[in-house]
Amino acid sequence: MIGILIISHGDFARGMLSAAELISGEQEKLEVLGLYPGDSPEDFEQKILATLKKLDDGDGVIGFVDFLGGSPASTAMKVLKEKLFPCITGANMPMLTEALLDREDPGLTLDQIAAQCVTAGAEGMTRLDEVVKNIIAKNA
Repeated sequence: MIGILIISHGDFARGMLSAAELISGEQEKLEVLGLYPGDSPEDFEQKILATLKKLDDGDGVIGFVDFLGGSPASTAMKVLKEKLFPCITGANMPMLTEALLDREDPGLTLDQIAAQCVTAGAEGMTRLDEVVKNIIAKNA
């Protein structure tokens, strides 16, 4: 089974896991790492490497990071130089849900799943007020 690693500032990753488990049930081969005040970049980098090793049973790992430009993403970029794996920034629930649904599909490669996660994440972003305005306009 493909492993999933969510990396973030503070408890954001833990919150995503909690929300995902409300939707999909308890997950295995999914770990979260949060960067907290006082954490050293070197220690965080080692935690990421160790967690990747723990999660990868031969099927690979997909990583999700809260946002590009932050310390968690910068640290993940350092790790990627040593161990390349699909890693997506802008982590959100649609992309995580996509990964959870697709990761046991033997017909999909790791890169295909990562691409579908990016698509799901982007398509999951919309202005809800515009959706409501369109519904109201159609019913008027």
